[in-house]
Amino acid sequence: MDWLELIRASRLLASGQPTQEALRRAISTAYYAMFHALAASNANVLVGQKTPSNRSDWTSTYRSLRHFRAENPLYGWPHLFSPPVQNFAIIIAGIKRQREDADYNPDASFAQNQVITWIDRAEQAVIDFNNASSQERTMVAIATLAGQR
Repeated sequence: MDWLELIRASRLLASGQPTQEALRRAISTAYYAMFHALAASNANVLVGQKTPSNRSDWTSTYRSLRHFRAENPLYGWPHLFSPPVQNFAIIIAGIKRQREDADYNPDASFAQNQVITWIDRAEQAVIDFNNASSQERTMVAIATLAGQR
């Protein structure tokens, strides 16, 4: 999944005069952009860029990320991570809560400007995260795939 395409889709859903249903899908899609960016980063740093020869291992690593581990281990070791990675953890945790409301709370209501702000935060957090060193992103991959003891 291309995280940037998911961000574009969330922006499209939130544009114009969106319905509450469109705003719900926009926030959910923005969360999944962050989640898939993290899954791809994990696979890239642990297996390497996806190629025909490593496709199976890359996909297995990509699919190993679980939602509850996408941000939790990063909070356990904040001193190990740079501000951009810490910010990624904060934003993904916040947008995950928004996504859970959007997907599971029939009484939740979203303002268009609120959703657009979350989309902007998600996009910038992924850009900054992807600019972190591969060594740091490897530590993130280990933390989010193996968890912490």
